[in-house]
Amino acid sequence: MELIQITTENLYLYKRFDELYDAAWKRYQSRIYPKDYERALAGHALAWYYIYVDTRLIGSVWLELQEEDSAVLGVFIADSAFRGKGYGRQAVQEAVMRGLPGVCLKKVVLTVRADNPRAQKCYQHAGFVQKSAFINDMGIQMLYMEYLY
Repeated sequence: MELIQITTENLYLYKRFDELYDAAWKRYQSRIYPKDYERALAGHALAWYYIYVDTRLIGSVWLELQEEDSAVLGVFIADSAFRGKGYGRQAVQEAVMRGLPGVCLKKVVLTVRADNPRAQKCYQHAGFVQKSAFINDMGIQMLYMEYLY
């Protein structure tokens, strides 16, 4: 598994995910792009990577600056043949280890659906701890998780 930084020059590859993204993913994945990614790519507010296995592009992982010392994690494995094989966990661990360039992070946070045990297990194995649970605006039970440096 290898992470390759997404830049304005190679962002065109991401359009493949738009084409593959279907309603079935939306059950668990609220978005496949970091917030305000075009502006963030120009600064230090985003660390965004393609996930490659061998020579195959299988997904992406990102850290978005939330506050001066914390980031939000996003990840998805687009290719279903590579889900449940540990690549998501490896990508999350590597992204958290790399952090955000020029930013001294103290924590990384995420939210995950309570009815997505596969993702919860991935995050737990990557070092995240559940801190709370809540119901979002759409009435979905969510878990809030943190990784502390």
